[in-house]
Amino acid sequence: MQHPIYGLDKKISIDMPGMPSINDLMFFTLMQALLEDLPISITVKTPQGSAQDHEVIPRHLRIRHDGWQLQLQTGGEFKDEVQQR
Repeated sequence: MQHPIYGLDKKISIDMPGMPSINDLMFFTLMQALLEDLPISITVKTPQGSAQDHEVIPRHLRIRHDGWQLQLQTGGEFKDEVQQR
């Protein structure tokens, strides 16, 4: 059985500099987790350059002209938005 968003990259074009292509594996995984409330593993880099891994559930994705923002849930609590630019 094919995933419900299989082939979506052939039906939608988004021309925004901050938006990853829909056929990108990371973005596909994010969309699947967002639609099905599945946990994903993310790595967040601090301003000092160290990286921290977190298991989170994506709850809301906002696509903007200058990047995208993701609202996450971890351990039963909502966390601040993560911005990708």
